[in-house]
Amino acid sequence: MKKLSLAVAVAATLGAGIAGAYTVGVPADGVLVPNVIHNGPGDTTAVAITNHNTAARNGNYTVYWTFFDQDSNHVTDGQFTMTQDDLHTFIWSEEAGVGLEGERGYLVFGLGEGAANSAARTDGLLSAAAFQANAVEGDAVFVPTFPVDASDWGGAGVDLRELSSTSLRSVMGAAPAGHVVDMRYAMGDFSSKIVLWATGNLKQSFTVHMYNDEQQRKSVNFDCENTELCFVDPTGIVGRPADFVNGFIRLATPTDLNEGDATGGSFLSYTEVKSSSFGATQTILNTHFPR
Repeated sequence: MKKLSLAVAVAATLGAGIAGAYTVGVPADGVLVPNVIHNGPGDTTAVAITNHNTAARNGNYTVYWTFFDQDSNHVTDGQFTMTQDDLHTFIWSEEAGVGLEGERGYLVFGLGEGAANSAARTDGLLSAAAFQANAVEGDAVFVPTFPVDASDWGGAGVDLRELSSTSLRSVMGAAPAGHVVDMRYAMGDFSSKIVLWATGNLKQSFTVHMYNDEQQRKSVNFDCENTELCFVDPTGIVGRPADFVNGFIRLATPTDLNEGDATGGSFLSYTEVKSSSFGATQTILNTHFPR
């Protein structure tokens, strides 16, 4: 009964919502891993890439990857070969190279036309599952991944070896710019890290509505310090009532989430919640909907 009561309390506190129209678990021409870091081999992002193509194409396929920093600057890229119906394990601490320990950013994977052709395919069948594996804490935090269509980075003619800060204009599996997102938070026995990723223009101050679990609301602000990958610590929000320890933050996202222009774009958000009682960190996809 004690274990059951504790489980019910956790479920009530987390209140894992239904993700509104995020697309996950669907193969596509590429994959976005929105939150990537390594602090050595004992604390690193690990990605399992699956090639769902069943017919061999000259015997193999080439997957191209690019690592961007939190402001979407190109940092490094590479490639690896997969065969049909293949699974490839990509360990970021092993692939990053010198000088990237502790540097946070995101990864984009894309399926090329062939072994020696880096042009993006338009009929790709690539998917991925990602985790932040921490050996010290004995934890593997689920990192949601999102399918990318070739049209998201400009179509079949794009060279996947030369993606830049403006290459990814949208993400098929994410949410459209201008949607409202309710970002979950929990404090007390819990600690929360809200993750917000977009195709651009996140580096600004946002006025938001903060709700607790008794339908009380207060208007507050938070700052995103980076253009494409932003983290929100709800405990540090100035003006937060002391008793607002469980609830959500409602953000009306900008309609211009592309750097350098005012054309659409995409965003996604999830919250990592860790319980001091349970220890393990859980991932909650944050619900979004039209204004």
